[in-house]
Amino acid sequence: MDCLQHLQAVHPALSQWDGDSRGFAWLNGDDVEQSVISFVRQSENESLLVVLNFTSVPRLNYRIAVPAPGTYLEIFNSDDRSYQGSGMGNEDSLESEAITYCGREHSLCLTLPPLAGIVLKRQS
Repeated sequence: MDCLQHLQAVHPALSQWDGDSRGFAWLNGDDVEQSVISFVRQSENESLLVVLNFTSVPRLNYRIAVPAPGTYLEIFNSDDRSYQGSGMGNEDSLESEAITYCGREHSLCLTLPPLAGIVLKRQS
């Protein structure tokens, strides 16, 4: 099974509430200067953060809002070496900070590879 198919199969947040406003929330959809968007996909039991970098420029220490404090782990990176990418990403877990950003009380800094999308999941 392809990695994206597997990701969707094991993470109901990517499909459970399609077409329902409970399944999607913007984190930041208007960073036109850096051409990055971020949003949350949700299901009854999980939330996933999706961050997309639409430029060929890596974004280091890029701050995104998060819906809840905690530890986040990158579970998908389209720039992974297994996709012939550079391997740039967030190998270690990321701790949110109590820094308000984009209307959310917590945020975190991450590495965004060029022309790539990443998916993060909050650890229990």
